[in-house]
Amino acid sequence: VLVLRVGKGHLVAWLAILLAVMLIGCPREPRVTWLANEAYFDTLILHLTQAKHEIVVSMFLFAPGDHQNNRATQVKEALIDATKRGVQVRLFLEVSDSEDFSTEANRAVAEELGRQGITVQFDSPTRTTHTKLVIIDQHYVLLGSHNFTHSALRHNNEASVLIESPKLAQQALAYLQRIGELSAQESVSATQRRRPPARESR
Repeated sequence: VLVLRVGKGHLVAWLAILLAVMLIGCPREPRVTWLANEAYFDTLILHLTQAKHEIVVSMFLFAPGDHQNNRATQVKEALIDATKRGVQVRLFLEVSDSEDFSTEANRAVAEELGRQGITVQFDSPTRTTHTKLVIIDQHYVLLGSHNFTHSALRHNNEASVLIESPKLAQQALAYLQRIGELSAQESVSATQRRRPPARESR
């Protein structure tokens, strides 16, 4: 048994260093906040207005309304304001071959946001992207059941979470990049299949 004789002050210092090393070595759970119903909207708007570098959204349905008190409209305006602050904003939205409500709404908001310099990509019509995912500054992840509609953000029973984790944010961004690349490939293939064969000149 080795006994070290150290003064009280040195002992406290060594214990502090040991504790710091142990904490650094231990995996830390990401901080998760439960967001039910309207709490999601309040948290979303707060983080959109505070975003400094990047906002990435993948949404099944984004349907702003005609009135300023429409909560999906307020989300749209927050994204536009973020772009004006120099934040890079990217959206990935669902579309299908049939002109259903979600496809029409998503195409309309994509056209409006595109005019504001926001990058919008659609998924392949052959695949449904049902995600409700927001990633902010590669640190915050909002994930759950809320679509960007007034009903979901104001009236419905919905459940989502805010996760503060750079590691999870990177995983979510990588996931969206993969489905974005796949959707682009599938869209090109679908266009080529629909293209009529070229006629030979005579």
